[in-house]
Amino acid sequence: MNPHIRTLIVSAVAFCATVTPVLAQSTGADAEKRTSIHGFASFAYTYRFDRPVDGPNELRVFDGVARRFRLDVAELVVERSASEPGRFGYRADVVTGFSIPRISAASGLFRNPSTGVVSPEDLDIQQAFLSYVAEVGHGIRVDAGKFTTHVGAEVIEGFDGFGDTYSRGLLFGFAEPFTHTGVRFGYTFTPAVSATVMVVNGWDNVRDNNRAKSVGVQFALKPSKTATMFLNYIGGPERADSADRRHLIDIVSVVTPRPGTTLTVSADLGRESGAAGGSTATWYGVSGSVKTEITPVASVAVRAEWFSDPQGTRTGVSQSLVSMTFSPAFKAGDHLVLRGEARLDRSSHVVFTGVNEPRRFQATTAFNALVIF
Repeated sequence: MNPHIRTLIVSAVAFCATVTPVLAQSTGADAEKRTSIHGFASFAYTYRFDRPVDGPNELRVFDGVARRFRLDVAELVVERSASEPGRFGYRADVVTGFSIPRISAASGLFRNPSTGVVSPEDLDIQQAFLSYVAEVGHGIRVDAGKFTTHVGAEVIEGFDGFGDTYSRGLLFGFAEPFTHTGVRFGYTFTPAVSATVMVVNGWDNVRDNNRAKSVGVQFALKPSKTATMFLNYIGGPERADSADRRHLIDIVSVVTPRPGTTLTVSADLGRESGAAGGSTATWYGVSGSVKTEITPVASVAVRAEWFSDPQGTRTGVSQSLVSMTFSPAFKAGDHLVLRGEARLDRSSHVVFTGVNEPRRFQATTAFNALVIF
């Protein structure tokens, strides 16, 4: 076993033994003042049709390995809530696994800024930040440290959030960042309007790779009980030792037309000066998904996406991609979720490896089990 992972497990067990008795005695408002511990794990098998036996799932994010049973991620969350003015809090998400940490690890922590190599490749501190709610107005929340991005409709799966489908979409993987390191400020003006502003090292950087910072903004609007909209932006220099600026505008709308049915639509527009051989690179796309509860324990989700990468700066090839995903899910109790998936990807160019020749299409299926506690 990797010595880093061994140390993590021993430390986690010791910490749980210390904290758990305190948690068992905490109820109501008093519980919010205590440290809580949560866990999450995702285990999956993915199969790709018409491909070489040893070939991967191409142009995917976390499900890039086919014909393998894999522990995608196991997560331990330690947190203390900071929900009221004058209160301090903290959160740390430690993750291990063979899929998610290898991809989402930020540069400068476990990922070497020069080579891009992750070491140890199966371990990451996905989030680690301190919180304080300043006694100004309704309370200004301040978080300092490393945290997941505010951009996009999909999230890195974990204890407090996982997707309607097993695989992450095109926009999540190629149009948007994963995490940021810096300071963010949040304020709720009314129950229908809130805002977040952040100053960070950039996209997926714990250690900044240039002398400038990036600025992120989010406006969350709730015009009705059944609709929510997020207007997101992040901009700043992102390439190493470069002053060229990258900008991303992201819009997410979530509508619940009836109980048990959720419609999510998102759109991204990105551009970066000097990224395409000295000229400006652009990328853009849209995504739509519908999730419907068939019974209290069974649901079905469908996602459709289109993503364009004209200069090939995000995917490595000048192309447009279309993806369709179908995913049924079943809640097998309070702590276990089972999901299936069928997905078809199509490119405007011949980019997918086939058994006999390259293809424009890629078809996969997957089974996934989630454990939450």
